[in-house]
Amino acid sequence: HGAVLAGVGQASGTAVAPDVWIPDSSTWLVRLKKEATAFAPTNGASIARSPVVVAMPQPIASRLGWPNAKLKWTDLLKQVNSSKPLATGIVEPTRDAAGLSGLMSLTAAAGGAGGDQQTTVGALRALATGRSALRNDLLARFPKSTDSAAIASGLGAAALSEEDVIAYNKTKPPVPLAALYLEPTPAPLDYPFAVLPGIEPDKASAARVLFELLTTADFRDRLAAQGLRAPD
Repeated sequence: HGAVLAGVGQASGTAVAPDVWIPDSSTWLVRLKKEATAFAPTNGASIARSPVVVAMPQPIASRLGWPNAKLKWTDLLKQVNSSKPLATGIVEPTRDAAGLSGLMSLTAAAGGAGGDQQTTVGALRALATGRSALRNDLLARFPKSTDSAAIASGLGAAALSEEDVIAYNKTKPPVPLAALYLEPTPAPLDYPFAVLPGIEPDKASAARVLFELLTTADFRDRLAAQGLRAPD
């Protein structure tokens, strides 16, 4: 379709479009549709789900009342804009769906906090300062030692998927991450099954069979083993 998405760059000359695409979020389909009105994939039903959470080193999360307190995005906003601000990070929102979802939730909270422009600017500046181009780069900035100085100087909060937090903690890091499910709930990663337009009839038939397999109980169990939820 010749569309260009900010942050993604151009495909190489050898790139081949797939017949079926399962991005991690429907936001990719929305962005493509906006840039290429003829882009009209079919199906689009979710095959998996992962909530977008705020990942936070457990010692810091405990100070905020985790795991018992019901925290909101406005609570995080207060920490970001305090006299001793919490070091926050985000993966470039133009190339990461969880980063985009977290950015939208935090800016919505800032806009709802009395509409204070200074609060909004402070939150965006903090995120811009802690922005990473790649998810692995962001994860590497979390504290690697239980020493209080290391925890204080490391990354204190980042919008990631629940799956990311589960995978990180599986490596048994010195400082595990807590997943904070802040309210209002951000848009989750929903893994849509997108059959791309213009594929041959036999491939479209195969795509239908594949989709049926990816909605079975056995596949849900396999999702769970990878730290992903079923779509329901």
